[in-house]
Amino acid sequence: MGKKMKLLDIVGRLSEFDEEDPVYAAEPTIYAAEPWTEDSDAMVLPQQDGVLVPAEAAKEGLAYFLEINLAIEITEALVASQKEKPSVPLSANALFIMPPMLREKLNVD
Repeated sequence: MGKKMKLLDIVGRLSEFDEEDPVYAAEPTIYAAEPWTEDSDAMVLPQQDGVLVPAEAAKEGLAYFLEINLAIEITEALVASQKEKPSVPLSANALFIMPPMLREKLNVD
């Protein structure tokens, strides 16, 4: 179901992963190979109740990264805080910082 791509490519296309799309029966979430970099393998899959990493992502060696809606919020906040629109790599770097902080706050792992 999920198409493996580079994390940077997903960040550059966040708005294309619409929660209303019937492909996503639940909230679309990014799963990526650690350590997280622009070149990490990643995919977007619907979240599954009670499962941190769906079997399809786990089979590819991917870990939970961030929900699409949170990734959009973070990148929108970054854009709003800058005088010029930041590059996709800069937006991706902002996302690499956030998930570990969120994991710690939510006690996820």
